Amino acid sequence: MPIFKLTSGHRVRTTPVADGKTEFETRNPEGEIVSTVVLPLEEAQELISILRINDALRFADTYGGGVR
Repeated sequence: MPIFKLTSGHRVRTTPVADGKTEFETRNPEGEIVSTVVLPLEEAQELISILRINDALRFADTYGGGVR
């Protein structure tokens, strides 16, 4: 269940659910749940890929050697 941190300070937690679907729970910087969405497999995989890329770019910008 990966948790992705957005540049806004929000965090997105992913959790597999029935039938290959994935739940995305978004919390604001204060820790309050602001959104919960369940997506089918293909859409979930695409969104997780985008979240991973966002994490990698944020990490690179934070610790030097940013990807451009």
